[in-house]
Amino acid sequence: MRALERSIQRYGDYISQDGIKKVVEKLKAGLQDVMNPQQVNGVTKGETQGSLRGGLSNLINQYSTAEGLGQAINLDFIIGTAAKIMGGAGRYIADNSTAQVALYPAWAFSRLAQRDTPRGFRKGKGGVLIPVPDDDWPTRWQEAGELAGDDNWLPWEGEAQTGRGVALKTSGIWQALGDLRDDSLGNPFPPFAFNSGFGVSPVSRAECITLGLIDPKDEVTPPELNLEKLISIPDFAIAA
Repeated sequence: MRALERSIQRYGDYISQDGIKKVVEKLKAGLQDVMNPQQVNGVTKGETQGSLRGGLSNLINQYSTAEGLGQAINLDFIIGTAAKIMGGAGRYIADNSTAQVALYPAWAFSRLAQRDTPRGFRKGKGGVLIPVPDDDWPTRWQEAGELAGDDNWLPWEGEAQTGRGVALKTSGIWQALGDLRDDSLGNPFPPFAFNSGFGVSPVSRAECITLGLIDPKDEVTPPELNLEKLISIPDFAIAA
């Protein structure tokens, strides 16, 4: 259990709570099998007392050591992240069709899912959240906007966790968000970083005009899509 705790502390910020729960449930099921052998049609299911030590040893090696649990969590983490990237790429292509861009020229970037440890914080003793300066999404948004090289984005609106950033789909801010930090995923669509609870929602043409992103007579065209470079899987995720 101490090894399990160390592993979760090490990998906990990089996997969903559901991912950790799955690993723990597998461990619990294995322990139940070891501790409660049953006879089914004359065949012993589960470990007998004679092989109890070996069965427990196998479980510990598979799930409870930092290396074994780390591999299980890391595999779930990589598969989950890759699936989110592929889903994000599909939505990115669909949202940037000529018809969609005409109706919804911009995205709003905001929190769509809660996280135990939001960007801009780290967990201290007792689970207390401790601020990490300049790592929250509003700070990243501002930095990405400065790197974008265009004025097709607006400053962050509202609070760090409940506000939003709005930009035209053609703005370079989206790719900049994907390239900004070590935990960035390299793509112009969410998730922009591992274990992010932030995503995008469409902003109508009428609202874009109200916000001053476009003029009433402006015709907005979709950004150029390079399908060969569209999907990026981070090297350290592949290596892991």
